[in-house]
Amino acid sequence: MLCFPLSTMADGITLGCSLLHTMQSYKEAISQCQKEAKGGSAEAARLLSSMFREGNGTASNSDEASKWAALAKRIEMESEGRRRAAVTPDQHLSICKQPYSADSPENTFPHCLKAAESGILEAQKELGLRYELGYGVPTDKGIAAKWYRLAAEQGDADSQYILAKDYSSLDISPMADLEQARWYKAAADQGHLLAQYALARKYFDNGGSNVVEARQWFLRVATEGEKQIRRDHQYSGILPNASDATVASQYHLGLIYKDGLGVPQDYANARFWFSKAAQYEHVEAQYQLGTMYVSGLGGQTNKVLGHMWLNVAASGSYGISKVAASAREKLASQMNSTEIAKAQELARIWFERRQTR
Repeated sequence: MLCFPLSTMADGITLGCSLLHTMQSYKEAISQCQKEAKGGSAEAARLLSSMFREGNGTASNSDEASKWAALAKRIEMESEGRRRAAVTPDQHLSICKQPYSADSPENTFPHCLKAAESGILEAQKELGLRYELGYGVPTDKGIAAKWYRLAAEQGDADSQYILAKDYSSLDISPMADLEQARWYKAAADQGHLLAQYALARKYFDNGGSNVVEARQWFLRVATEGEKQIRRDHQYSGILPNASDATVASQYHLGLIYKDGLGVPQDYANARFWFSKAAQYEHVEAQYQLGTMYVSGLGGQTNKVLGHMWLNVAASGSYGISKVAASAREKLASQMNSTEIAKAQELARIWFERRQTR
């Protein structure tokens, strides 16, 4: 049985505000709609606004029309507030995470905010990203930093890494080296490869006894990251993803062992790590490996492989390519035509394999 707030007519039939309005019984509708509007009916308030604006059942009165329209809007807003308040934080998060193609970022933002304010880490991280990149909200690096920090303090490794790496672009006041290192280490301890590499570089660049700590972190990235590359069967060759952090770590390990930085000088180990990085297109590693084959450091002398790797490095970045090309030409003057042809064939094969990756 359908029930409506009703008005009692003289013949005993009871009718509601909306039906009276539909029947154009405007005088009776005004009386009944006022009761229903005061009882919280937004529809009744809208009908009253319409009748006062158009002069149906009463004299036209724009002030009364505006008053009832405002009441209708307030009732709707209060109803929406109650509806949202009834949504759980997890439900807000679910709506927040909807793909942008399904719902615009502007529409999902209130749900992200509700979830973030309730302490949900994923939502805090999402808001950091949205404010940093301007997804559905004006770009605001300061607010982005606030949400990233809240997520970082809850242990989110990505947010910890972002705080340490991008603090200057996030409008955070200058971060002391120790604080930056603390965030890097917090993420690194959770296995975040980019944080591990950043921490290793921070130690390496400081030099001295810090290189010992740097080597340990480079080693973790170099070994764990290569497992990831093999698992994914791909290498992008574009910094600064985890694959490139892996390859850069392999190269730095080669430098550490080649120059004896914090460890006994070990050319065999240096050649081993340079070889790994060279296979993943690290140009400086390719050059270092080529020179080690030429000089015989860390293993047997092999002019053919030396020429091959110097040739590959010569096609790389401009700075090292000129050095590699010069070393290749100097080596070529010490080789016969058969050796040079073999080295060039090996380089051609390497380039072809790179194109199929």
